[in-house]
Order: sequence, then C-alpha cells, then structure tokens
Amino acid sequence: MNEKYLKMLDEAKNPGIRKMILDNILFRDDAVYIIKGIFGELTKRDYYQSMASDIFCFLADFPGFADDEILFSINVVPKVLKKLTTNQIESIITYTPNAIDEILKYVEYLDLSNGMIIRFITSFLLKNRFELFDDFQRQIILLGNKDALTSFIVEIIQEEYEFDFERLYPQILDCKYKSFPSLLTNYIYNASLKAFLVNHFEELLDMEVNEKMYFIERLKNSLPKDIKEKYDYLFKIYRVSMLPMNTLKSLNIALKHNDEGFIKDYVGNEDVSYIQSGSSSQAFKIGEDKVLKFCKLKHMEDTETESFLLAPTKREIIYEDKKPILYIEEQGYLSKTHNGVCMNDRDLDNFFNELDRQDLVLHDPHCVKRYYDNFGFLNDYHDAQLAGVSSYDELPLWFKLRPIVLFDIDLVRKKRVIKRNLH
Repeated sequence: MNEKYLKMLDEAKNPGIRKMILDNILFRDDAVYIIKGIFGELTKRDYYQSMASDIFCFLADFPGFADDEILFSINVVPKVLKKLTTNQIESIITYTPNAIDEILKYVEYLDLSNGMIIRFITSFLLKNRFELFDDFQRQIILLGNKDALTSFIVEIIQEEYEFDFERLYPQILDCKYKSFPSLLTNYIYNASLKAFLVNHFEELLDMEVNEKMYFIERLKNSLPKDIKEKYDYLFKIYRVSMLPMNTLKSLNIALKHNDEGFIKDYVGNEDVSYIQSGSSSQAFKIGEDKVLKFCKLKHMEDTETESFLLAPTKREIIYEDKKPILYIEEQGYLSKTHNGVCMNDRDLDNFFNELDRQDLVLHDPHCVKRYYDNFGFLNDYHDAQLAGVSSYDELPLWFKLRPIVLFDIDLVRKKRVIKRNLH
C-alpha cells in the first residue's frame, strides 16, 4: 500500500504537484505509518531534500514512534530545528533516545531567543546527561546570543543545581557577546555567582568590553577594600551625578577605549561635586579649582578652541568608526566674581566687542542673550591662552583688568567671508 504513495511522488510532473501530494499524505490519519513505510526509499530520491523540512516538522510530533526517522532528519535538515515548537523540542529530547546527542551538534540552529527551549536543554543536561553539559555550555557562550545566554544563566543559578560557576570561566573571553561579564552581574543575588565574579573581578573587567562601568558599579559593595579604592575615582563621579545613566554611559565609553587614565589622574584624591548638565554634556567640579566635562557631541565640528577669550581646555576625544563619540574636557573652575566685583553687563559687552574684533562669532543663543551661565573669570590674565595675541602684553587692557572667558566653547567659529561676484 505504501508503495503507491511513493510511486505518486515519483511520477509527479513538477515540484508543485509533488508538494501537493505530500501535503495530502500528511493530512491523512494514517500519515505517520505511510511516511515510516516509505521513508527509507524516499531519502534515496533526488527530490527528497526539497520536502525534508516538511517531513521533519511532521515527524517531530511522533517521538518514541518515529525515532530513527527523527534522528536522520536532524542531521539532514538541522536548520528546521528553529521551526520546531517548544513542545516538539522537549518531546524529542525526552522520548527519542540519543536525540540530545544529535541536537547538540546543531545548537546554532535552535531558536536561541526561545528561553523555554534553552532552559529545558540546560536543565535536562544537568539532571540527565551531565557529561554533555560542558559542550552545550561552550556552544552557548561562544555563540554569544544575549537571549540564549540570559536563559542559560537563569537556569544554572537555580539552587537545586548548586552550580560551580568556575566552569564558565574558560569560555568567557571568547564569547561573541562582549558584555557577558556585565550580564552575569544581573544575577548576583545568587551568592555563588557573586563570589565567582568578585574572585575574578579584575580578569572579568578586562574581558568586559562595552559595559565596564556597569560591571564595576554592580559589584562595588562586594569588592575587597583595595580594589574598591582603586576604582574610587569612578564611584565619586557616579555618586554625585544628577543624570546617573548618562554618566554611566560616558564612563563606559572611556573605560572601553582605555582612556580612563585621563580621568583618574585628574580626579586623584579630590572631592567631586556636580555642577550642571547641558543638552549633551555634564560638568563636575573636582576639588576647589577644577572642572571635568563629558560631552557626547559638539554642536559644530569646526568650532574654534583656541583664543584668549576661551577658557583654557585640555580635551580628549574618543572615536569609534572614525566618528567622535565622547569628548572629555578638563578646565579650571571659573568664578563669577573678580577682585570682589560680580560679573556684569559691561564685562559681557567687552567680551562680545572683542570677539567681533577677533573675527569670531558665538552661536550659542543662551550666551548671546547675555546670560552669565557659561562665562567666568580667570584668576589672572596670565592664565589665558596665548591665541589671538602673540604675548600677554598685547592683551586688551580691559581683559587684563577683568579676564572674562567663555568656558562652553563648542559654539564659537570664525566669521564666514562671503565672496561677491563683482562682474
């Protein structure tokens, strides 16, 4: 009887008709018997590959009955594993002997975003086939799918397993998800996991790429005193921030690109306080006389940074894909008073008149409206940049008496000269 169905498939004139015949077979109540009866011969046909996926998806509902066919199909069309439902995967693993051995050859074809599947396989291996667990763990970590990693972690932290987290360590460095150490810190309510992270803190911090500050921040209360003191300069900045998430992102960028030394040396043992935030920047007071700024972007790429009218600024620019992603600036803390006299409109008039004489234009509407926020006085005119003049003697008299400067310097540019056609 089964031969007639095989003959019908053989005699089909084109793939479309053959597909229709197969669909009609699979719709029958006795379909599984028919498929089992012709399966061996069917796999020898040239056209088998075109219908292998449909047959596999069908047979996946019959573990324990179509075991040989299921195991064969896993190896022939492993990509179909992604199409199988959670129940099908669980049933195949549970009721088809050695199915887990075959499936572990093709972990990358599983639906890695399906937490139930990943957690089931993790649990099954820990309870039933522990000798295969390390291979599965290695594949999950190396593949670096965040969803799969999350599901894997959620399962292994269950108390019933008493999992030894040292087993994770050999593969973490090669994980394609470069924030795996940070991801692990989401689950430090598990005491064993927390101990593992603390014991390997510095090594894991080196392995962490994109979220180093998150990693440090989440473990800070559990770190030994010497390590906590080593990173205290970061904690001081973060603690006082009024926009902690923005600060974390800026510090993450600096740490990722190994530019934290620029910050560390500047902060030293000084106290840190928060000054203000802009549309894309944050400013911190360091000690009594320094300022540290983080800026995500500059409003104008061709901004002028050198003029005696601009606060002396040491700047570090971090690039990614040749584009600036973070500006770190160090400046002196500027007072709003000089020689006991508060900043006034005459000071700003002198500033803007001189700005015009220097062929510079300030495009910040807040400053143009004569708000004092972004201006301050140098302690002495000799602290000014020697730019726009060749010596301190050439500085305007008003500036020597009242050395007012602009410290938010990303909206100053040279005047544009418009060339007119005279003909």
